[in-house]
Amino acid sequence: MAHGAIGPVLGELEITTTAPATRLLVVAESYHPGWWAMLDGERQHPIRVYGDFLGLVVPEGQHQVKFAFRPWSLPLGPWLSLGGLGLALVIFTGSFLWSSPKAPQESR
Repeated sequence: MAHGAIGPVLGELEITTTAPATRLLVVAESYHPGWWAMLDGERQHPIRVYGDFLGLVVPEGQHQVKFAFRPWSLPLGPWLSLGGLGLALVIFTGSFLWSSPKAPQESR
């Protein structure tokens, strides 16, 4: 993995900024702790702005900003799904293997 790489992502935003002084970059995207930012290839933590928007402090000059959405739960999802499928198969198979056949009842 390259220096500062973020990893597999669900969403990405790439922005080129030019500012005469340090500025707050605000993106009309909902903030979530799963967002990461790269400022000129250096990993940064974005901030919550105006209640629920995604933001990053960007220094003076021209810069490349990349936002990537990668929540901690992303790699967990496939494993939980696989575990649930396995459990369902065990229960389904077990219901056939361990159930005893019912004896026919005599009619009176």
